[in-house]
Amino acid sequence: MSTVFGDQTGSYLKIIHANKTRKPDGIYYDLIFEFRCKLYHWPQYGKKGLWGAIDNGVFVGTVIAK
Repeated sequence: MSTVFGDQTGSYLKIIHANKTRKPDGIYYDLIFEFRCKLYHWPQYGKKGLWGAIDNGVFVGTVIAK
């Protein structure tokens, strides 16, 4: 977690599921993350401060490592 643009107290990233599968074209990882974070404006866009928050975030996806 980065606090470059603001406080991230209470934020987290949890790996809920990870499964590794080998296939002829590479190694695949099926992943599920749960996360919580605060979202901040990027100063280069002319705004500063808290923009919003993600309270019950979930990422579900597959990543290939070649």
